[in-house]
Amino acid sequence: KEVWVPQVVGLPLLEAQARLLETGLRFRIERQEPNREFPPGYVIGQSPAPGSKIRADAEVSLVVSQGPPLVRVPQVKEMSLERAKELLLQAGLQVGRIEEREHESIPQGYVIDSSPPPNTTLEEGSPVDLLVSKGPSHSPSPPSQPEEQLAVAFAVLTSPDTQPDPDNPERRVVNVSITIPSTSAAQQISIIKSSPPDQGEEPVFVQWVEPGQTIVQQVESDGPMKVKVYVDGALQVAKTF
Repeated sequence: KEVWVPQVVGLPLLEAQARLLETGLRFRIERQEPNREFPPGYVIGQSPAPGSKIRADAEVSLVVSQGPPLVRVPQVKEMSLERAKELLLQAGLQVGRIEEREHESIPQGYVIDSSPPPNTTLEEGSPVDLLVSKGPSHSPSPPSQPEEQLAVAFAVLTSPDTQPDPDNPERRVVNVSITIPSTSAAQQISIIKSSPPDQGEEPVFVQWVEPGQTIVQQVESDGPMKVKVYVDGALQVAKTF
C-alpha cells in the first residue's frame, strides 16, 4: 500500500508527528539547526518532499529549527565606541542604547562596560547596550578668596614733630596695632623697642595671638626709638620714631 507524504514543514514538531502518524508513516528527526524564520521546535525540512507517494509505514526524515543562531557578546571594554560598534556588528549583534557617564580613568568616547556582559550567549540580532565614558569629572572650583595678610599699623600719639609733650618734648608714644589673619594658625607676636635706636633691645610684648584677633600695644620712650615687630621669630617690620 502506498500513501501521499503530507506537508509538515512550518508545523510544530508535535503537530507534524501527529499528521505523519495519521497518514500511516513513521518519522525520525534527522537533525536540528539554527533558523531565523521559524521558532525553536518547528519543522523546517522534510524528506521525502511533500506530495511524494511512498510505501505506507515508510520513514520521513525531519529537520527541526533551533531558532535564530546564537552568538557571544564580544569584549568591548576600554575600546573606542566606533570599534565597539564594529565588533558587535561583526558578531551578528545590534548596537542598543548608548549611555554616557563620567569616568576618572577611561578616556572620553571609550566603552566602560556592555550589557549584557562579554561572553553572554544571545540570539543573533539581539541588541547590546553600551556605557561610554564622558571623561573625568571637572567640578568647578569655588571662587578664590583674597588671601588675608598680617596687618601691622603704627599710630603716633606723642612725638616732638606732631604732638609734643609739654613736660617732655622728646617723649614718644606710639600705639602698635597687629591683626592676625583669620585663615592662619595662632602666631607668636613679639614687639621689641630700642631706645636709642642703635642700642640694646627691650621686649615690650611677647605673646601668642589667635587667628582673627587684633592686639594694640603702646610703646613709649623719652627719646628716639626703634620699634620692631616679629612674627614667629621672623622680623616683619621695623620703624624709627
